[in-house]
Amino acid sequence: MLSLRLKRVISVCGTAAALMAGGATAAHAQVHRDSACGGNNGPFLDVVYNYGKPFKGVGHVYRDWNGGTSAATSAFTNTWSGSVSSTVSASLGVSGNWIAVEVSGEMGYSHSWSSSVTTGHTVTYKIPAKRYGNAQYGVWQDHLYLKTYYMNDGCKEYGTKYANSRINRGVGWNYWVSKS
Repeated sequence: MLSLRLKRVISVCGTAAALMAGGATAAHAQVHRDSACGGNNGPFLDVVYNYGKPFKGVGHVYRDWNGGTSAATSAFTNTWSGSVSSTVSASLGVSGNWIAVEVSGEMGYSHSWSSSVTTGHTVTYKIPAKRYGNAQYGVWQDHLYLKTYYMNDGCKEYGTKYANSRINRGVGWNYWVSKS
């Protein structure tokens, strides 16, 4: 029996194609997105490239100097509140919330189109001797190159669009140490 637990399922296109126990046999058997090719035509989303996890800081950058000869601790408290939206460099022809849901499925963890930042979040860090401790509260994002497309009943891709994006994945602190 053919396992259908994978994210992508095998669908068969063309009149000469047939499914047999253990796999697909026919010249037109292809791997497609869930329900594509005669079923749900889309839209579909693929993460083409993941550039990394940039941080979008909001509000004040906190800074504290440790002039001592050993590590010291310092506490920082966020005082900025507001909303931070994800961004896409070009129109993909779909809603931002749809993109966030689809990216979550592709990446395997939660994303949101808009993130709320609230005040009062305190964090404590150790600052090495003769160094500055720097901290900023904000939104961690995934910087992704995305592709959206549709599949027609003949199993051909159409309406393909590409765009760079920064999709929110969570709020929190960014901390770094510097000499000056």
